[in-house]
Amino acid sequence: MLSTLLLLLKISTIAILILAALLVFVLLLVLGTPIRYKASGAYHKELKAEGRITWLLHFLSLRCTYDKDLNISFRILGFSLFQTDSRETEELKEKMDIMADQVWYDNQKEDESDREVSEGYQREEISPPEWEEVKPAKEKQENTIKKKKKSSPQKKFSLEKAWKQIQCRVQSLFQKMEEGKAFYERVRGFIENPANQKMFRRAWRMVRHILPRKILGDITFGFEDPATTGKALALLGLAWSWYGDNLKVTPVFDENVLEGELRLQGRVIPGVLLFWGILILMNQEIRRLLLRRGRKMDGGKENGGK
Repeated sequence: MLSTLLLLLKISTIAILILAALLVFVLLLVLGTPIRYKASGAYHKELKAEGRITWLLHFLSLRCTYDKDLNISFRILGFSLFQTDSRETEELKEKMDIMADQVWYDNQKEDESDREVSEGYQREEISPPEWEEVKPAKEKQENTIKKKKKSSPQKKFSLEKAWKQIQCRVQSLFQKMEEGKAFYERVRGFIENPANQKMFRRAWRMVRHILPRKILGDITFGFEDPATTGKALALLGLAWSWYGDNLKVTPVFDENVLEGELRLQGRVIPGVLLFWGILILMNQEIRRLLLRRGRKMDGGKENGGK
């Protein structure tokens, strides 16, 4: 009897260990396998673009192409689950147009038959009654003037009311200025706090992990206003610091121009995003902000429900 119980315990523990190992393997596979993405595009008076996202050696794949029409395809193990084709959409549009024309033709026929019936009933004309008495024009004018005088009483101008309105407006203006100053101080304190600076560094690492690792491009752009072109060029200087000479930009300072080609690729590991996200949520200030936001949302729902 004991031997059978021990045997059952052994089998159950082995089964539990195997299931736990499978769960850990699946978890590591999901969190450790990178999601890869590629994109390329060209704009020469017309936009042409293509993008692809793959995961687990093309176990899941999403592809988007744009060449005058947008096409999207989603596949699992090579089998398409969702796909849009421009030809199918054009055929559906043609069928819908034919059906709409047919319905409009039927409605027009019904309207014509209704008009014929209504014309048969409206042949006899009814003469207006002649027993109404018409008031003279002078009496009507006097009555309208009296009504206007009664409906619009004269408003007396008072200096006290005007002074009170000015005081209220000045007080509201000072209150708004104080609220803006308090908000600025809160934001400044939040940014200058050394604990929050660690959180900003972690968030920046999280963003850098998502950004593409390789970029190849040749872009020509410009605006009629040279100052606008200079500002855009200063923003693109950040990309140069990351990707070096792989990104070539040619500015034009006296003409509206936009053309070029761009290719990029990168990868995102879900486990890394989860790790940095947990570290960011461990910050006390972030948790306080989330709790305040949740309380405000709950209070708004309760007030709305009431």
